Amino acid sequence: TQERVQMLEKLKRLSITDGLTKLYNSRYFYNQLKIEIDRTTRYQRPLSLLLLDIDNFKEYNDIYGFLMGDEMIRMTASVLSECFDPPEMQARIGHIGGDDFVVVARRVLPDSVLENACMLFDNRKIDLFNPEHREAGGFFTVNRAHEPVFVRLTTIALAVIDSDHVESISHLALLSEIAASLKKTAKETSARVGRSAFIRERRQQE
Repeated sequence: TQERVQMLEKLKRLSITDGLTKLYNSRYFYNQLKIEIDRTTRYQRPLSLLLLDIDNFKEYNDIYGFLMGDEMIRMTASVLSECFDPPEMQARIGHIGGDDFVVVARRVLPDSVLENACMLFDNRKIDLFNPEHREAGGFFTVNRAHEPVFVRLTTIALAVIDSDHVESISHLALLSEIAASLKKTAKETSARVGRSAFIRERRQQE
């Protein structure tokens, strides 16, 4: 019956969706990523992979609590959806756990779109901090040595890998290694400039 079909479709959506962000969950997303890499390799089409996490998110959680932490995650998801969900982006967005997000696109993502994602996050995060912390540009917390440490307001670091032919990164393990190194550089850039930032690497078939 039509009701049964609708119920099955709803169950399918729930099985591939992250409950907090309504984005694709990690299990579904990694399966899709394998498919996209295979497609790109087979048909020699472009691919962009974006990895994102929230700088100083743990410290934010410690100060503001998990409910506000969830709000920060949902706000980040909404920024990504606004920037990368339009059909022309040809992208899928996933929340793979904690403060980690992934976007895979069947095209090279424009710098302007990445810059807009950074700007939107930095503009909207302000509403999730109290006035004192906004004014100070951060807050004090205590490190493992029980010493006071000043922590800047949260930012996002985006690491983007572009490839016209991804045969050299066709294995997920290698891709993850490349992305992790690039994301570390992105986080260092974000910390240095004091705002959300992105960095990209372009890989071509040798």
